[in-house]
Amino acid sequence: MKYCWIAIAFLLLSFESYAQQKSTKGSNEPEGPVDIRSDELTVYQKKHQAVFSGNVRAVQGELVINCKQLTVFYAGNNDSQANSGEITKMVFSGDVSIKQKARKGHCEKAVYHRPASRIVCTGKAWVVEGNNRIEGVKIEYFLGKDEVKVTRPKAIIHLPDKKEKQGSEK
Repeated sequence: MKYCWIAIAFLLLSFESYAQQKSTKGSNEPEGPVDIRSDELTVYQKKHQAVFSGNVRAVQGELVINCKQLTVFYAGNNDSQANSGEITKMVFSGDVSIKQKARKGHCEKAVYHRPASRIVCTGKAWVVEGNNRIEGVKIEYFLGKDEVKVTRPKAIIHLPDKKEKQGSEK
């Protein structure tokens, strides 16, 4: 039990370190610590995984992600790609809802690939901002680049009326 608490403390410190490192990468990336709440947490030390399950809510700055399960993968001592304890990937699954400022999104699975600074959403993925909506088989967010790639997109874009546009230019 003592080792489990040490692993949890180490994991939470890793989240703090991750948040601080991430905040220097790009302006679209959320800043500050990641606050994760769930009904249950299981840490698999040998696999270097932590699984948050049941009513998962992850908040970092203005970014809020809710889902049924979050699996966090972190580097072990022998990992050549990352420092020990450093988060390498986060997998959000089951009715994933994402909200940041006026933008809302939803999918069945969202995978955050930390080294690539990319989030990939699949399974009935869609994003809404104002009256505009885009959906696709896969939506990829390239954090810090202000770039989004949508596979097989379907978009509904509401353009302002010409009168509204002309009135705002005066």
